[in-house]
Amino acid sequence: MTEKNPTILFACLALIVAIGSWALNPIEAGSLSFADQFSFWNIPNGKNTLSCISLIILGIYGLTCRPRFDLGREVLVSLALACVSSVFLGAFAIWHHIDPYLLSRWAVHLALALCIMNAGFALVIIQLPIKSPWWLFVVCQLIAIFNASFEYVYDDRRFLLMSQTLLALLVLFSIIRLWRLSSAKLLSYSLALFLLAFVSNFFDQKILQGSAYMISGHSLQHLLWSFAGFFLLRFLIIIKPSDLNTYPTEIE
Repeated sequence: MTEKNPTILFACLALIVAIGSWALNPIEAGSLSFADQFSFWNIPNGKNTLSCISLIILGIYGLTCRPRFDLGREVLVSLALACVSSVFLGAFAIWHHIDPYLLSRWAVHLALALCIMNAGFALVIIQLPIKSPWWLFVVCQLIAIFNASFEYVYDDRRFLLMSQTLLALLVLFSIIRLWRLSSAKLLSYSLALFLLAFVSNFFDQKILQGSAYMISGHSLQHLLWSFAGFFLLRFLIIIKPSDLNTYPTEIE
């Protein structure tokens, strides 16, 4: 698996994630249980709720940017959908923290899954040119809907978690393949922030106590997600097709 063979890289990655998804034991989704459940400015779960605005800002920023049109229409469509999903992710997350029920959680995770799968699709397609890639685009949307709906119906979040793992691995594999490019550092920033977001949510209570109840790990997670998405979006906006065509690979 070398940088000259992105097909092998991404095919192996997809296989690993698919097998891992089915092999995992069910992971109970659980109910809303965050450390910071205090009202802030008379807003329920106030800081958790307000920090979701950063995801809306990220989506709006992405929609106002102008990516390189020669990356292909499918890349532009997936980027636009990822940004729209980010806007809805922030809006639905606000709804969920104010009204923490199953329907609002499903809406949040559907928007999250669509955002993840469309960002991952764009990251793969710019490196792995495929003739008529719309079939893969449609598959990504169906996977996103399945992941969120499976959790909603069976209270099992393993597929949603594996889709997040998929995006992190896609970023990692892209860093390995494109490390010579100066813009690859944006991917490194994005991956580091994604990992920090996971850690901060895991230590939700400890971060809240350590910050003298200024911010919780979950609120910090929202902010880190937004910054991670920003750097990934910047990479997809400024990358030049000529940089990616150093090792041309095309499959039927």
